[in-house]
Amino acid sequence: MNNYSMLDIVAIVSFVLQLQNNDELQKQTSNDEIFKKLHDDVMMVLEDNRELCTEIIEQNKQIIQMLGGVDNAQGN
Repeated sequence: MNNYSMLDIVAIVSFVLQLQNNDELQKQTSNDEIFKKLHDDVMMVLEDNRELCTEIIEQNKQIIQMLGGVDNAQGN
């Protein structure tokens, strides 16, 4: 085997490894994008839940006030 053949083999192996590395980097980038989207979605759901909880609390306060008014009216 002469030097050119050995260099050719090294170049081919290097090229194949670069292709594999590129595939892995693309997979990682895709995973990172998926995790970021998932994180954003979770944060949006948490914010929506917080707003709904605040609304429910306010509605419950109004119901309690109305029931208090009914109790007072019945007691008279």
